Parts: sequence; structure tokens; C-alpha cells
Amino acid sequence: MDTQKPSDFSIPPQDFNDRLGRADAPLVLDVRREARFAESPRLLAGAIRCAPEDVAARIASSQASSVAVYCVYGHNVSEDAVTACVRRMSRTVGNPRP
Repeated sequence: MDTQKPSDFSIPPQDFNDRLGRADAPLVLDVRREARFAESPRLLAGAIRCAPEDVAARIASSQASSVAVYCVYGHNVSEDAVTACVRRMSRTVGNPRP
């Protein structure tokens, strides 16, 4: 079980779920590494598969006002991707917690 404390960029699952399907729904990016994705190629509803190193470009090309990035546990890969984006962008960025 993952016990890492959620980051400042986390969004509670219920808040995330409540925003899906609405006009202000976030851009949802699945940034699991290729090996993990191959183990289970399922995506959250509305999610887009995105390599971690491509997150900033994907966000920059999006019209979304907010972004949710997830990986296997909700930290490490997604945290690194979010941190890199936050340094370069002023959009609202979130990371749904498992």
C-alpha cells in the first residue's frame, strides 16, 4: 500500500470525479511509464496517454484551464511531470490521488 503524503498539487478523488464531464473538466493525462502501462493499458474515462517527458507540450497545446496528471501511485512520475510544468506554466495543475 502506498503511504506517501499527498503533495500540494493533489486533488481528492471525489473532487476530481465531480469535475469530470463538466465544461470545466480538467485535461486528464496518464503518465505511467511504458512498462506499467503495458501491464494494464486501461485509462481513466477521458484520459489521454502521455509520456512524462511530453506533458508540458501536451498542456501547452491544450485549451483546458486545468490539468490532472496521474501515474501508478500518484507521485514519482506524475509529481515530476507536474513539478516541471508548474515551473514553466501558470495554469492550474492537479494530480488525482489514488
